[in-house]
Amino acid sequence: MPGWASLTVNGRLRRIRIPTIDHLPNERSALNKLSEVGYAWIDMRNCHKFSNNSNEIIRRIVVRHSLVWKWRWVTPATCPYHANRPNANWVHTADPYTCQFTKSTTFPNGKAAMNSLFEKIDQLATTNRTREEVFNRTNRKVIVLFWSSSLEEKTFAEAGWSSGRDNHDTTVFFDLQKFSPIVQRWRRQGKSQAPCGEVTRSLGIEGLNFHNAGNDAFAEVAGMARFLAMTQDEYDSWTAGGSLSPVDLSWLNPRTLAFNQAQGVRAVERGRPARKQN
Repeated sequence: MPGWASLTVNGRLRRIRIPTIDHLPNERSALNKLSEVGYAWIDMRNCHKFSNNSNEIIRRIVVRHSLVWKWRWVTPATCPYHANRPNANWVHTADPYTCQFTKSTTFPNGKAAMNSLFEKIDQLATTNRTREEVFNRTNRKVIVLFWSSSLEEKTFAEAGWSSGRDNHDTTVFFDLQKFSPIVQRWRRQGKSQAPCGEVTRSLGIEGLNFHNAGNDAFAEVAGMARFLAMTQDEYDSWTAGGSLSPVDLSWLNPRTLAFNQAQGVRAVERGRPARKQN
C-alpha cells in the first residue's frame, strides 16, 4: 500500500455532491438553486480486515440521495432552458431519478436538505469511537470529499455550517480534484485539470449512471477506497496511465433504479409548472 494511504485509515470518508439549477441568472443564492444532495460514506475502522480488498471495502459504502421539492420536475428531458435553446453550449446533465444505490427522498427546500446532511456529519463524528475517545470526549475525524469544491463550500456556508459546531475542528474538507496522484497523472497528459469521469473510470468505477448526485458520491468514495487498497505495483501502473480492473457491482439491486425512475415519471407530471395560456 502506498504510504499516503495510511493518513485516512482511521477516519471516516464522506463524499458530498450538490447539483444546482445553474440557468437562473438572477438567482445568486446557491442554496435557493439547490436541486439534489447526494452523499456517501464509509467507516474505515470497520474495514481493517479488508484493507487489501477494495471490492469488500466498497460494498460497505452507504449512500443517501435526496431531491429538493421545488426542482423535482427538472431533468435533462424537461429542463426548459435547454429545451428552448437546443443550440446552446450549456447542456443540462443532472439526472435526479437514476440513483442506483438507494431510494431517493425529497426535502421541502434546500435548507432542510442541508440540515439533514449536517446532522449526518455530526453523527459520524460521534459514533464507533474508542473508549479513550469517549472518555476524553473526543470526536472522530470526518474527511469530507468534494470534487472542485467551490459550489459545495458556498452552499455549506449559506446553509449555516460554521466554526461553532462541536465537530468543526475534526471535520476535514478535501478537494479530491487536487489529490496529488490525480494531479500528477493528468498533468503528465498535458491537462490542467482531471475530469471526474475519467478519473473514476481509470479506477475501475464503471457501469454507473453518472450525473446523479448519489451515484457520483458513491463513485468518488469508491475511487478513494481503491487508492487505499492499492498495492505498490497497481499504484505504479495507474500513475503511468493504466487502469485498474473493474469494481464488482453485481450486488446492486436493479429494483432500486426502477423505483427511482418510476418516481421520476410521477414527479415530472405532478410538479411541472402549468403552461401559460396564450
